[in-house]
Amino acid sequence: MRPVIGHRPARLPPPARPQSAGTGLVGARCLSWRLCLAWTLAAGAGPALAQGASAAAAGAGSAAAAGDTGARSGEQVYRQVCAACHDTGVLKAPRLGDAAAWKPLIAEGQKSLVRTAIRGIRQMPPKGGDPGLSPLEVERAVVHMANAAGGRFREPR
Repeated sequence: MRPVIGHRPARLPPPARPQSAGTGLVGARCLSWRLCLAWTLAAGAGPALAQGASAAAAGAGSAAAAGDTGARSGEQVYRQVCAACHDTGVLKAPRLGDAAAWKPLIAEGQKSLVRTAIRGIRQMPPKGGDPGLSPLEVERAVVHMANAAGGRFREPR
C-alpha cells in the first residue's frame, strides 16, 4: 500500500540499484561476480573453499610463530578468494596452471599484474571481491598463480 499525502498517493523514488559493499561495483559487474561465486558453489567448490579456510586458520598459529606479518600466504589467499573463479575458468578467468592463458599476463610484469588485481579488471572485482585483503596478500596470490603457470615472479616480503 502506498503512503498517502493529502488526498493523493505519494510518489516514492525508485529503489536504489544494488551495489556490492566496499567495491563500488554496480550492475553487470557486481552481478557477474555473484554469478561466478554461485556457479562455483553449485559446482561443488563450497566444501573445498571451507576446507581451505579451516586449513588457513590452522596455519595462522605457525605463521605467527615464524615471525610473519600476519598476512596470509599466496596459496591461502588463492584457496580462500581466487579459486572460486580461477579453478574453473568461469567468466574467462585464466585457470591456475594454464601457461597459455597466463603467458601474456606474465609478460606484463609482476608490478602491473598486481596493480590490476588490486583495482579489478573486466568481470573481476577489486582484490578478487575481498576488500579485506592487504596489498601484500594480493601480491602473494598473484605470484602464486603466475608461478603455477610458469612465471618466475619473486615472492614479496
